[in-house]
Amino acid sequence: MPRVLYTSPRMERTIEPEIALLRYAICEQPWEEWYKSPNAEATLEYVLDDDDDSPATCTLITKEETLQVSAAYPSMMIKQPDPGSFFLYWIEGSGHYVPYNGEPCEEYTLDHCGGEDMRIPLACLVGTAATLDIIEQFLANQTRSNNVTWARWEELDLPEEWFE
Repeated sequence: MPRVLYTSPRMERTIEPEIALLRYAICEQPWEEWYKSPNAEATLEYVLDDDDDSPATCTLITKEETLQVSAAYPSMMIKQPDPGSFFLYWIEGSGHYVPYNGEPCEEYTLDHCGGEDMRIPLACLVGTAATLDIIEQFLANQTRSNNVTWARWEELDLPEEWFE
């Protein structure tokens, strides 16, 4: 089975991270470190073992090794646009999923990433406890948590002016 790769908001990579590291990042790492980081997000991905010839979605080159991200397993981007509020973007095959509470998507917060502001609907933000649950489900069995409702990002009713 592929190994889990955690990339922190500071771009530090850890293979098979301990849950304590992820809990620290979500519960204790100061929000400013997320906000001021190079990419303003953390990621969880599955990387292939060297002898695995399964399809890969991309290659990550580090000082220590070259890693192939598995196409057969999900990956997840974690953003914290506001203190204590998280936006999780789950990628599985051709589907992109986000937590969604069913409210209209007109109200949003801004995520400052890469010099461009990204609008994130408030209806897609979850708190610390839900974020930890989602991460634990991801690590335990590669499934989306049933404790939140998920929606395909592409199917959300986002205001058209967001894309002008």
